[in-house]
Amino acid sequence: MSAQSATPTAVQPASTSTGKGAASAGAIRRLGTTGNTTFGMPAGITLPQFDGTGWSNWSGILEALLALHEAEDVFTLDVRPTGVNAADWNSVQRRTKAYLCLYVKQDVYSLIADDTIYPTFKHKWDRLSATYGSTSGSTTIFNLWIQLTQA
Repeated sequence: MSAQSATPTAVQPASTSTGKGAASAGAIRRLGTTGNTTFGMPAGITLPQFDGTGWSNWSGILEALLALHEAEDVFTLDVRPTGVNAADWNSVQRRTKAYLCLYVKQDVYSLIADDTIYPTFKHKWDRLSATYGSTSGSTTIFNLWIQLTQA
C-alpha cells in the first residue's frame, strides 16, 4: 500500500468524475482518532454477508456503520492524507478491509482479495460498486462471468 504519498487522491463515487484533492481538516481529524477506536457492531444492527445481490441495501448499511465509527473517508481516499499518522491510516485500512472480508461471501470477495491490485478499502469498494452497484439480474451475472473468464 502506498502510504508515502504526500498528496492524497480524493476520488468521487463511481457515478461522477474523479479528480485529485486534499483531504479536509475533518477527514484528517477523523482518520487520526478513528485509528485508535474499536469498530463494533451496534446492538440490534445486522449486516448479512453480501452474496452479489441487494447491493444498494447492503452497501448502505456498511456505509452507515463506517460513518458511525467516523471512518467514512475510506470511501473517498485511496492514499494516506498528509497530516494523518501512518499507523492510524494503516489501522483504519486494516479494520475496514476486515469488514469486507467478514461481510462479503468468499466467492464475491475473491474478486477483490488481491491486495496488490486492490491495496486500500477504497480500491476494493470501488470494484464491488462497479460490479454490483449499477446492475441487476442477468447483467450482474454476465459481468461476473466476464470477470471470471478474464482472470
